[in-house]
Amino acid sequence: MVAACETQVPRPNFLVRSLQDCENGDASACAMLESLQNDKAKAEESNLGPDPRTQVEKNADAIMEGIRRGRQPLPSHVVRIAPTTGRDL
Repeated sequence: MVAACETQVPRPNFLVRSLQDCENGDASACAMLESLQNDKAKAEESNLGPDPRTQVEKNADAIMEGIRRGRQPLPSHVVRIAPTTGRDL
């Protein structure tokens, strides 16, 4: 049983299979690949240039943003404590 699991041939990833399907005439695979190309081109056009920050600076900025968000209480998470009365003591 273990030998059968080891002899399995790994399948190509999704995009490779889609490319193969498009080459074989699958119109839906070709349309999907074309839309992915268009999305990539739009993203490159909208990008104003490379980010001048290094990866370490980006990571530090992300960490500081997370800390800042963690310190801000959300209005729905504010705990409201009812006032105590003399009989509660």
